[in-house]
Amino acid sequence: MEQCRADLARPDAGADRVQIIAALWGFSGPSVFSRAFREAYGFSPSEFRALNAGKSGAEG
Repeated sequence: MEQCRADLARPDAGADRVQIIAALWGFSGPSVFSRAFREAYGFSPSEFRALNAGKSGAEG
């Protein structure tokens, strides 16, 4: 799950849809991934990405 979080936080991954990241890490669908991500981190993948959108590597 940590690698999924790292992928979502990468500035160059902005074009990668959550669905693609979920599939890359073996989740059966975006809703399964979103539920697991929210349980682990307290945010949906989209919320997490939005919160981290303005951070640079030095800040995040």
